[in-house]
Amino acid sequence: MHSITNDTSYGDFNLNTHRSSFSANLQHQAPDLRTLNTFLEHLSRKANNNLLLG
Repeated sequence: MHSITNDTSYGDFNLNTHRSSFSANLQHQAPDLRTLNTFLEHLSRKANNNLLLG
């Protein structure tokens, strides 16, 4: 019983640590995500044009 309690609190600690570092990384990577989004939109338009041209 005691080890289960320890595992649970350790798991919660990891989750909180991961969540805070993840949001910091996300803000740091936001320019890259915007670049990727622009590229994906470009590919999507290109694919649509190819479908129209048949």
